[in-house]
Amino acid sequence: MKAATGAASWSSSGAGRGAGRWDEGAKLLNDHLDLNSRLMKEDEYAEKFINLMDFDSKSTVLDVGCGGGILTIPLAKRIKRVTALDVSEVRINQVREKARLENLSNIEYICEDWRKVSLGDRVGRHDIVIASRSLGMFDLRDELKKIDDASSESVYISRNANMEDIIRRDLHKIIGLEYHDLPSYIYVLNMLHRMGILAG
Repeated sequence: MKAATGAASWSSSGAGRGAGRWDEGAKLLNDHLDLNSRLMKEDEYAEKFINLMDFDSKSTVLDVGCGGGILTIPLAKRIKRVTALDVSEVRINQVREKARLENLSNIEYICEDWRKVSLGDRVGRHDIVIASRSLGMFDLRDELKKIDDASSESVYISRNANMEDIIRRDLHKIIGLEYHDLPSYIYVLNMLHRMGILAG
C-alpha cells in the first residue's frame, strides 16, 4: 500500500501531500456547480448504490469521504438526516452549495480527516454508514473498525474493482519513474474477512 504511486491517500506520496491535495483535486475536478448538479442527476452509479441500500424515511446516514455529494444529496431527499464528512473543505462547501440549491436542510457537515475523527459527540452513531470509493488509509483495519462502530444497523462500502491508473502509469514510464499500482478491491474484502465480517 505504501509503495503505491500517489493516486490515493494510502500511498506514501499521497499521504505526504496531506489533506490539501484533495482541495486541489476538487478545484480541478469540480468545476461548475450548475453543470455538476445536472451531471449528478444523470449519474447511474449513485442510483445503483442507493438502490442496494436498505433504509426508510427515518434513517440517518454517515457519508464517509462524501466528496462532491454524489450520494449525500440524493439520500438527503429520501431520509431523515445525512452527515457529510470529508477532509476537503472545498468539497464540503460544494456539497453545502448543492444542498442550498436543492433546498435541503437535513445535512450536517464535518470537515475532518476520518482517521482523526472521534465517534463521540462530533460524529455519533448513525443507522447506516457509507464509504463510496473513499477507502484508502494506511491503517485500513482501524478505519473499517471505526466505520463498523459508527453504524447501528448496516455499512455499505464500494471500491473500484480495477485500480490500475493507465494515465499515471504511462506518464511515469515516459519520464523514467517507477510505477506501482494500488492494491485491488480484494484487499478490502480480505481485511473484512480477517476481522470476522463476511461482506456480501
